[in-house]
Amino acid sequence: GLARGSVLRIRRILYVSRASFEISDSQLQMLATRASNRNATVGLTGLLVYGGGWFMQVIEGPATSVELVLTRILRDDRHQDVEILLDDQTRDRMFTAWSMGVQNLETGTPDIRDRLLGIVEGIRKPKSGAKHSRAATVSLLREFQVLVSHPAREAG
Repeated sequence: GLARGSVLRIRRILYVSRASFEISDSQLQMLATRASNRNATVGLTGLLVYGGGWFMQVIEGPATSVELVLTRILRDDRHQDVEILLDDQTRDRMFTAWSMGVQNLETGTPDIRDRLLGIVEGIRKPKSGAKHSRAATVSLLREFQVLVSHPAREAG
């Protein structure tokens, strides 16, 4: 186990990449299930988002585990133009509930999809070509996290 008093350091990365081919919802779910099973064994949590031909993924956990996954992604020919938008250390995980949640922006209600796509765009391309500030990226991520954890259900 961990030595008492050691600060739990979680490494968190957020990247976007272009999907090299069209991916169906069932393929996406399968991908996420496989990742989820693998991640559970190495202490990783996170979220995989797909929409408009793009992947966005948050991976958090022990630095060595994160490193392994990142290496795998960079070698994976399903991902092109991988761009790391955030790579930091944190005490608290954002996506504790999921060894790998999946959000397909192609499905789901239009209002939520548009909202999520807006956040993804905001993370990918900050307004006015500003450099990504870590704080801005993290706050967009939090917004995203809230939205995917509690999607507003229509009445009925």
